[in-house]
Amino acid sequence: MNEDINKWIKQINSAPRKIGIFGTGNLSGVAEEYLQGLGIGDYVYFDNDVEKQKAGLFHGRETLDPKRVSEGYFVLISTAQFDAVRRQLEGLGLKELEDYIYVLELEYYDALLHYDTAPRASGINNKMLGQIEKALRQYVDVERAEWFEESGLLAMEKEMGFEEIYHKRHNVRYRRKMMEYYAVDKMLGF
Repeated sequence: MNEDINKWIKQINSAPRKIGIFGTGNLSGVAEEYLQGLGIGDYVYFDNDVEKQKAGLFHGRETLDPKRVSEGYFVLISTAQFDAVRRQLEGLGLKELEDYIYVLELEYYDALLHYDTAPRASGINNKMLGQIEKALRQYVDVERAEWFEESGLLAMEKEMGFEEIYHKRHNVRYRRKMMEYYAVDKMLGF
């Protein structure tokens, strides 16, 4: 499992780039175990907490200011604050998958690498949906889906056990994935 992302991380580790784990909280252990499972023992930590930076070490490893990420690090984000850290890293010019990943979504990145030539859906917000709907109205009648019910989505989520499978608390793509399953179920009758 996760063959493509594992190979990707090993290649990065053998290049001049170094590995960093962003976050020294409860989720850092997930990143540590993952790297150790790949046989990677040389990595540093990044944390926004100045006190942790001053302490210098976390689990016996150097703890750096995130501004140093641009010094040639590939980052495994290991904090529930994924969106905030992603914005911070992108503000430094880094790109998801190319320069960082979220350690709780290894399956997602593995699929991106495995199907690297497949079309990808970008993140869509309500403004973008409105623009898409407006453009579609020029060609077809667009109607709101009357079959959607939040209670139905929540019931399906619970019945299928998706909360645990997709790490609901920490998965930034969770709601979108649930909506995909729910729409397919309603539209195709699975």
